[in-house]
Amino acid sequence: MRSSWSLSEQLQTAPNDEIEQVLVEYNGPQVVTLRDSLGVKLGVASDEDESCVRWIQAYITETERKALFDGALTIRDALLKDVVYVVDVSHDGTPLRSWDYDPSRLTDADLPKRGALLPRAVREEFAQAAAEFPELRLDGGGVARTNGVAFRALSSVLDSFQRLWNAIAQSITDEGPKERGRWPAVLANAAELSLGAAGHGSLVMHVSPSDEHVFNEVARKFESLAKAGDDPAKLTSALAKLGPRVQSRYGELLGHLQKQDLQLLTRWPFGSAFVSGDAAARVLSAFPRGQIEKPRTVKVIGTFLAFDSIKLDFEFKDESSEDKYNGQVDPEVLEAHESVAVGRGSRYVVTIEVQSTVTHAGHLHESNTLRSIAPAEATEDGARPSYEPGAP
Repeated sequence: MRSSWSLSEQLQTAPNDEIEQVLVEYNGPQVVTLRDSLGVKLGVASDEDESCVRWIQAYITETERKALFDGALTIRDALLKDVVYVVDVSHDGTPLRSWDYDPSRLTDADLPKRGALLPRAVREEFAQAAAEFPELRLDGGGVARTNGVAFRALSSVLDSFQRLWNAIAQSITDEGPKERGRWPAVLANAAELSLGAAGHGSLVMHVSPSDEHVFNEVARKFESLAKAGDDPAKLTSALAKLGPRVQSRYGELLGHLQKQDLQLLTRWPFGSAFVSGDAAARVLSAFPRGQIEKPRTVKVIGTFLAFDSIKLDFEFKDESSEDKYNGQVDPEVLEAHESVAVGRGSRYVVTIEVQSTVTHAGHLHESNTLRSIAPAEATEDGARPSYEPGAP
């Protein structure tokens, strides 16, 4: 056995798991699925000596199993959970001893190679037929597995997924800016996804794209982004082609999946993609960082949520994308405007200078400076709340 193993003296009862499927075999099983009273595990033979074979095992959901067979999830990522199990099994198949193991102690030598999928022949043997229609499948551990997906969790994940979908659609077209800012409603409509039907299984939603061509193009980009995983080089390359807006939205989706302990498998007739809360921290840590772009200027229409002439700060909501801008007010703006109305009754066209920075955690941070204000047409109620200098 390798000397890198860091096993405690506290042994667990040797599991009496039943091998369900042998997925890879070479001088004995190498990758298997096992079933116990709690569910299904993925097991990978990691090390051996003359007395036994040492396995790494982790529970997987039905969605993860589908993603493995689709080639959307690597073997390594399926194993890397909050808790993994190290199990010694004799060469005649008898479980000898097991440990709960901290996954952070696993070395590259212990795990399958980064990016390694199940062999193609195995995937072709066990995979379901390609989805006839686009679908989203949500699954998760803990409460999500036993009690279903809470409405609040479902809402946050689907909303962030749609926002990412819109951002990718924007990045691959000539319709409007590729960063933050107003973009044509026709593109937003074309990228919109709708629930066509609900299917059996974890939580399966059949998706009705508004525009099939836009959907197919975005789906291919999303697939390449998801398959980059936590590989820094591949992820940097994928995000560089799509722009900072996509990076921000992708980070937002990963954050929601991590918070809600959910997995998302998207399937369509020509491919599939898998992202999960289990891998979110690793992917976010691999985001490109320390990159500062040249400032860019955006022009948006919307309303002020706050405007403080004393502190020289503001908050503005873009009525088209619903993006919110927080930042500093250029002093020249105050000189040109004696009053600025805050609230839904007043609409403005504003120019904002945006400076994007990737933080040490891999998130996109944007600092905004308000450079100009011009009134837009009044809203339906025609009200224009008065602005008191210094009021938030």
